[in-house]
Amino acid sequence: MKRFFERIYADFLKEPRFKEYEDIIRLAIEKGYIVTSVIDYYRNYMNKDEKVLILRHDIDVDKKGARIFFEIEKRYNVKASYYFRLSTIDYSLMDDIVKYSSEVGYHYEELATYCKRNKIKSKLSIIEKDLENIYDEFVSNLNTYFKGYDIKSIASHGDFYNRHIGVPNHYLFEKYSYEDLGITVETYKKELLESLDAYVSDARLKPFWRDGYSVVDAIKENKKKILFLSHPANWNGFTFENFKENIKRLYESFYMI
Repeated sequence: MKRFFERIYADFLKEPRFKEYEDIIRLAIEKGYIVTSVIDYYRNYMNKDEKVLILRHDIDVDKKGARIFFEIEKRYNVKASYYFRLSTIDYSLMDDIVKYSSEVGYHYEELATYCKRNKIKSKLSIIEKDLENIYDEFVSNLNTYFKGYDIKSIASHGDFYNRHIGVPNHYLFEKYSYEDLGITVETYKKELLESLDAYVSDARLKPFWRDGYSVVDAIKENKKKILFLSHPANWNGFTFENFKENIKRLYESFYMI
């Protein structure tokens, strides 16, 4: 019951936190961090002795919140990576992001989507035979919905169904190569993760930081290379987009598991 009321608060009652996000950007700059995107870090700073704050935004639900993030970043002349699901594609915002020289990426979830659609409820032994179909679907979606965008990094979406079957979406690339598609890096690539001194993620519920460790903590501790994963819905107040996503997840939880 406590969890239910916490969810109601997080989705419908909490106040927007965008000023806190702006304060984080300002603090990082004051502390001498380069604030940049995933692909810029991977190409230019991963092996250099620089203080870097990497901004990764997973646009799971809230496109309006993503636009607010973007406007804040422009004010401070910093870059970020925005990973869009097929359900959150916003070509106007994406065009503005590319024009500004931040990064647009694909927040892909074909493995979870395929398993839901085909009612696959077990683990790897059954999924293996379907990987080719899942990969073909990934390629088709990338070429169709991101046509004209030079996608260089991708990020696996963490759907509740991935947890149910025990397989992440990025399992697809243990067999297939995204490099063959012109993509440089997946955000869960071992080389990228091992280069970091801190990996910090926001959370929906108070204290709004996964494991209680915030990006401010990492900056104040002078961690050299920090990846800051954020989700706009965790920083915004009530949005109809968030409400619709909750209804969709409720339906899937009842009828797909």
